[in-house]
Order: sequence, then structure tokens, then C-alpha cells
Amino acid sequence: MKKISHATAITCADHWLKDPVKKWVKQFFGLERVDFVTEHQPEIFLTTEKKEKITDIQQKITELAKDQGKELMIVVAHDGCDYGVVPVSERQAILAEAAQKAQRWGHNQRIIGLWLDEDNEPEMVYDSYSAQPEVWENAA
Repeated sequence: MKKISHATAITCADHWLKDPVKKWVKQFFGLERVDFVTEHQPEIFLTTEKKEKITDIQQKITELAKDQGKELMIVVAHDGCDYGVVPVSERQAILAEAAQKAQRWGHNQRIIGLWLDEDNEPEMVYDSYSAQPEVWENAA
């Protein structure tokens, strides 16, 4: 079994997201360090942009995975972002789709889609662990 030792989170540029994400990662995975890659509305970006534009994020994640052995990637979205009237359930579905796309990048990482509600309470809306539970030792 593979023990997770490092994490990378793809979040929007709202810096207040970092603390609840770090707290959640520490609580569920016992990890002290999370590296952040920021992109405005990453779940929308990852599901709608052309492949050439996504390549920049892929390269950042690839470098972190290769250089520092990052084995956990979290795509984070939150309530209160500039979406207009898009219902939360639809936004969570977009987040899950974004996490699934990130899983196909082939980094052999556990991928989490993490939603932060209006109170900054995290909810996991996607987990690649469910597709291959025998691979991971310290599952949430």
C-alpha cells in the first residue's frame, strides 16, 4: 500500500481558502504541508478551457509531483465565488468533473474534489480512492 506524504491543492486566488484546506488535509491525512497552485475558478478552468491553457497547471503539478513526491492533489472550489446564480449542486458536479480530468493527467496521485461551503466547512465531492481503494493506506 502507498502512504501519502505530500499534498498539492489547486485553488482559486482567494487566499482565505488556504487555512481551511490545510486544516482539512492535516485532519484527514496527517500532513503538515500543502503546496498551493492558484487559478481563478479552477474547477471551471479545468473543465472548459482549451488543452493548451490547462498545460500550465499540468506542468506545475508535474514538477511538484516529480521534485517533491506529491501524492495527493486536491481541486478546491468554494461557495461565494463569482458564479451568479449557478446552484451549489451544479457547481459541485463541475468540481467532481474537474477532479476526474485531473486524475487523467497520469501522475498516479490520489485526487480529491473538495468543496468549501459558505461557512468554510469542507465537503469531499470526488475521491479517486473510490476507484482503487486497495492502493491507498491512509484514506480519509
